[in-house]
Amino acid sequence: MIDGLTLTLQRDIHVKMMNKVLPKFTTEFVKIYNAGMLCVSCKVKIKRVRKYVYNGGEFNAEYEVDIIVSDVEYINANGTKRNSKVFLDYNKRNYNRALKSRVPFLIKNHISLIDSNFLGIKISKIEYNL
Repeated sequence: MIDGLTLTLQRDIHVKMMNKVLPKFTTEFVKIYNAGMLCVSCKVKIKRVRKYVYNGGEFNAEYEVDIIVSDVEYINANGTKRNSKVFLDYNKRNYNRALKSRVPFLIKNHISLIDSNFLGIKISKIEYNL
């Protein structure tokens, strides 16, 4: 159930193809804090894709994506690297919010290669591989 609407989970050939093709796709995500004084970068890998269809039909589909975040680097403005676990202990909620809002735009091009008619992409689960 997404946003209070009743949806049906689809397991069709598009979802099977996406689960095979998309896990090979990794992208880099960079978030800058304190006006460029801190830079946090990571690699995002797609773990699983689920397709939900509204009551209407085939053209009203929404995708939920589970991602794995790895290689988190926490860098100061002077170039020194800091411990990424310390950063995530204090800023995990804000960093998850940034991932959920920006990563769907990075995934959109890859999903549109397989299914061109979809309403949106939502990040449902974030796992950290540190």
